[in-house]
Amino acid sequence: MVDLRENNGGNSGVLRPFIDSIKNSYLNKNGKLFVLIGKKTFSYALMNAVTLKRNTSAILVGEPTSGNINHFGEVRGFSLPRTGIVIGYSTKYWENWKGKIGPLIPYKKVIYSINDFKKKYRSSYIYSL
Repeated sequence: MVDLRENNGGNSGVLRPFIDSIKNSYLNKNGKLFVLIGKKTFSYALMNAVTLKRNTSAILVGEPTSGNINHFGEVRGFSLPRTGIVIGYSTKYWENWKGKIGPLIPYKKVIYSINDFKKKYRSSYIYSL
């Protein structure tokens, strides 16, 4: 299982060797590899999820991603001289799946309830004490 639910990006090359090794392994069969995606899966994590979906037999499970399959990225920034406010702007358009519009949709959707949300944050509060 690969969990990309709360991964908001980074370097897409980190998972590339892993994805390449899956292509020729026993995991590249229906029902062997599951990829968890969600609302916080975007940028390079979304690109890795798309690559796994397109190039392996991975089954996507979770919620639709908040980011679009094809999106702008490679963010750069600068500070306004008088206020110091940082302005971010994208420098590149990533077309990860030609013709696809919108978020990456999982094969099996999981609906989270408010109780799931409360349990998560209650347990993280307990562990942080």
